[in-house]
Amino acid sequence: MATVTHDDLWLCEDCHLAASGADVTIIDQRQAKATEDGLIRLNALGHLVPDDNGFEGSDVIMTTTCACCGDRRQGSFNRYAILGEQEVK
Repeated sequence: MATVTHDDLWLCEDCHLAASGADVTIIDQRQAKATEDGLIRLNALGHLVPDDNGFEGSDVIMTTTCACCGDRRQGSFNRYAILGEQEVK
């Protein structure tokens, strides 16, 4: 059974698109590398999933640091969580 191991992770629009499997060939090469590295790091912790946590949609305009690429910017952010395997006793 999966359990939430990390929550309240906010991803910028570029990282959100990459995490959802969208075509990200339009983002610049530096951003693409940071996004790819961030997704590898986050997925190593478990399964990265969208987490609206009861919000009406998770797309929020704010200024924060992206949990994926580490870029600090103002704009559209989407909430994510990481699921991991629960140990069976």
